[in-house]
Amino acid sequence: MIFFHPYFSNGGVERTNIGLARELIKRKFSVIFITICSTTHFIDEIRDIGIEFVELTAKSTIKAQIPLATWIRRRRRECQKIVVISCQYYVNLLTISFRPLWGRNVKLILSERNHYDEFQLNQHGWKQKVITMLVPILYKYADGIIANSKELADDLSQWVGVDVKVVYNPTINDRLFNLADQELKEDWFLMLERPVIIGVGRLSKQKGFDILIRAFNKYSHTGYGTLVILGEGDERSNLEKLINYNEKEKVRLQGFVENPYKFIKNSDLFILSSRYEGLPNALIEALALRTKILSTNCRSGPKEILIGNLSKKIVTVDNVNMLANAMRIELEIEGKKDYDTEELSNSLERFKPNNVGNEFTEILSQYVDRVNT
Repeated sequence: MIFFHPYFSNGGVERTNIGLARELIKRKFSVIFITICSTTHFIDEIRDIGIEFVELTAKSTIKAQIPLATWIRRRRRECQKIVVISCQYYVNLLTISFRPLWGRNVKLILSERNHYDEFQLNQHGWKQKVITMLVPILYKYADGIIANSKELADDLSQWVGVDVKVVYNPTINDRLFNLADQELKEDWFLMLERPVIIGVGRLSKQKGFDILIRAFNKYSHTGYGTLVILGEGDERSNLEKLINYNEKEKVRLQGFVENPYKFIKNSDLFILSSRYEGLPNALIEALALRTKILSTNCRSGPKEILIGNLSKKIVTVDNVNMLANAMRIELEIEGKKDYDTEELSNSLERFKPNNVGNEFTEILSQYVDRVNT
């Protein structure tokens, strides 16, 4: 089993693939990660799990296709069957285009983890236009397509005209709870004015932190507390400009932290302000840690994560006034009666590694006979 992820760093896709790989290895699959550029964030964990890690010599995803094909053809001499899982739209299009170079008995499964709403919001570059045009044409030639939420699978299936399977992310694991239980020693957090509202993610337009800051600015005129955003990205300077002069002590763009979970667990309200997602891991993690939450109704994921009474915690995308009002209401409610229910516990079972591993193995068996690589 080969996961092709050209730029392997410290993101949610990498974490998800490591979780899937761990479950596959438990089920006697051998797993290989292939990249062209990597960081050392997960390298020790990758080695401990038993994943083979290959870094090809190439300067871009398209230039990696010939070395990837060469590597696969060489590996075919040792293996009867190989399954390649390619991740994300642009990479997937290139991979499927060069697939004929791989030779026979190599299956290709495309994995999508973001809703294609991203192309509606990012139409300025040539890459977005090419992706929008080619996905419905080329995706039909994959052996299978998987998505990480039902809403994404349904929408993608309608777009490309073929069946798309659902494999949830193995988000809720021992690592999450172990990190969340680490002692809080950071003075910058301990000294914050309560209640603490937290957002987590890359500082990008996708994450909607501009709306979150605007909503907090409205809320803070009549309410108390601090907004903390954990993450780094290209939108930092734009977000800094949105912070009202009088609110600078109340809004912290804290940057990247190694362990966001202890801060989520010890905050009073987690907010997912995204404009689009595939399946928002941070929202699932906050629920697992029983932190109060609010979320936009972005496509996709929140509506199938927040079921029952929790569906009341969903607000409209890009609606500053609605988010500010919901923020005020949520912080006025004492206790966490909506977060300690049997319904929620049962719902979160979908995102536990063993259950995800069983689902993934079952779906693999529909595309290919039992394979060992």
